[in-house]
Amino acid sequence: MRQLFLARPLADVTRERLTMAVPEFRFDRVPYVTLALIATCIGVYLGWQGGTPLSADALNQLGAKNRALMVECHEWWRLLSANLLHASGWHLALNCLFLFNLGGPAEAAFRRRDYSFLLLTSALGSTFVSTFMGEATSCGASGILFGVWGGLGVFGLRERRHLPQKYRRYFLGSVLPYAAIAFYLGSVTPGVDAWSHLGGVLAGSGTTFLLPARWQTTDRLRPTKLGVTLLLLALIVGASWWTPVESRELPTTIHVGSLLVDLPRGWHTESHRDRQGRITVVATNSARVAVSLTAWPDDHLPDAMQLADSFVRRELLPSMAEHDTTVQPPQAPTPLALPEVEAARVDLNTETQGFQAATTLVFVAQGNQAHMLSLTTPSWLQRRYQPLLRQIASSLRPYEPLDGAAPAVPR
Repeated sequence: MRQLFLARPLADVTRERLTMAVPEFRFDRVPYVTLALIATCIGVYLGWQGGTPLSADALNQLGAKNRALMVECHEWWRLLSANLLHASGWHLALNCLFLFNLGGPAEAAFRRRDYSFLLLTSALGSTFVSTFMGEATSCGASGILFGVWGGLGVFGLRERRHLPQKYRRYFLGSVLPYAAIAFYLGSVTPGVDAWSHLGGVLAGSGTTFLLPARWQTTDRLRPTKLGVTLLLLALIVGASWWTPVESRELPTTIHVGSLLVDLPRGWHTESHRDRQGRITVVATNSARVAVSLTAWPDDHLPDAMQLADSFVRRELLPSMAEHDTTVQPPQAPTPLALPEVEAARVDLNTETQGFQAATTLVFVAQGNQAHMLSLTTPSWLQRRYQPLLRQIASSLRPYEPLDGAAPAVPR
């Protein structure tokens, strides 16, 4: 009979308490929840992802973690979906292998509903920490894996007096050292989201303090865990349904030449000057949305419409052809009335090495300088970012730099 009696660590309690304890604890249970999670990840990779490695942009379209899309477009459902996507078959196979080896003991240590709660909090915790500590696109079930790892470690420490020797060796002598080694390797390996691993460990370890061992007959926190689960899911759904507002705070202001423009907080900004004396400031976010403002002197400055037509025909289209960029025939420039400046607008659709982008160019003739504001988004994000880009373009306004001031300064 495959039973392990846990009475010895309880020798100091009363005989009545001993008879109430559940003595059975074993590892040979079928890990149904773990197998269901692994099957889901495989199904997502073969079905939703097409069974092939994908680029970061393609993974973003399918639901990978991306800070800009979550914060600026309120796509908080990515807290869950990012855990089910994988960058390649090897990535999927490695995570599934470790999940199978760790999920079985975890389902033996906890009731299945508690183990499911552990998986949920690990998934949310890993993606949440990764979102605010790392900008790179990431995906995969490794955050859940480290959450289970952390949960097993806490379980082994908490229940070490109740466990037989061989299981105590497993939880304390195998789980904890291997988890530490795996976390270290993930931290020093390029391209691995170590913040996700850390978030999973913290969420899984913390959640385990709420989970009773399988052999315990009472669970006083069951209503609390159910309420937390419903609350978390409700918050994700509510935040994801919250439509991004068209008007938002644009706290970062840059000036180039004779114009000022406002940008969202947290975008990466850099400036440079080319050999022709053109000054450009470029701001980008993690979703590959880019805003740039360029200025150059022109003693014979035409109006905005002529400036747009001349620049597109003489410089932009030849330059894109040299860089193997496919451009759909652009439309003729159209007048654009902004609150403080007169401008002309040109819309372009381009493709470079499979990356499709939609670009709006805004041309302004101000003083003796020509200006071009470029607003570029991946084509699949054009509708979602249109309100924000419209607001950025509307913030264009005249600026006269002081003597000796830097020509392009983010502030």
